[in-house]
Amino acid sequence: SDSSSILTGNFAGIGQDGMVSINGSGSEVYSAQVSYTGDSGTNALTGGNDIVLYNFAAVPEPTTIAFFGVLGAGAAGGWYYRRQRLNKQLNAKL
Repeated sequence: SDSSSILTGNFAGIGQDGMVSINGSGSEVYSAQVSYTGDSGTNALTGGNDIVLYNFAAVPEPTTIAFFGVLGAGAAGGWYYRRQRLNKQLNAKL
């Protein structure tokens, strides 16, 4: 806003540098931090009275997190099985 306008209030009780969630198109969800003291003239996060959203990050879907969890468990199980098989082969040679 220009210097003659004064901003008051905030996003649903979210304070300076607090996190907000933003729904994108489709099922995408993003998180960002909010600053109430931004300066659009200098593109700074402080020094003015503009609202700025920064530090955008995509929030992974729960199915994505579950997929990587299953993938990691499968890789660990495969490594364990291979290690046990190699140990048995080495012990058989002794």
